[in-house]
Amino acid sequence: LYNTGARVSEALQLRWSDLATEGPGQVRLHGKGGRDRLCPLWKQTTRLLRQLRQRSAAGPEGFVFLNLRGQPLTRDGVAYVLRRCYRRAQQRHPSLPKFSIHPHLLRHTAAHRWLAKGGTEGGLMAMAGWSQPDMLMRYTRARAEHRAIEEAHRLNLGEL
Repeated sequence: LYNTGARVSEALQLRWSDLATEGPGQVRLHGKGGRDRLCPLWKQTTRLLRQLRQRSAAGPEGFVFLNLRGQPLTRDGVAYVLRRCYRRAQQRHPSLPKFSIHPHLLRHTAAHRWLAKGGTEGGLMAMAGWSQPDMLMRYTRARAEHRAIEEAHRLNLGEL
């Protein structure tokens, strides 16, 4: 979610055939309005997805993200895992602030990070799958939560 700025619904419908993990990693996200887009994956994300793939018995059309019962992960499941991981990160790094973390915050933070790293507004719109420019303002307002997610990522907390 943080790497690509994907919507939770886009991540939950990912199938193994949507991923390319050899060479430069990329993912095909199926967005709103039936629009698909390709997003690059960081090396760390690609490595973790390769490891997940090795443990999966699913075929190319199988879902990537499953719960402990082998069923497709739900939006609530993602929220639960994210809260649990952030609480663990806070225990290891008490400087991380306490706030209510939710999956969509990662999308906001990815947009914020894109612009902070010198990405263009047009590139951000393409990456996020937005068709309306007014979404830029809604997603890129600097907030303490964005900085906390970025700090957790900087501390190399791979589980986020």
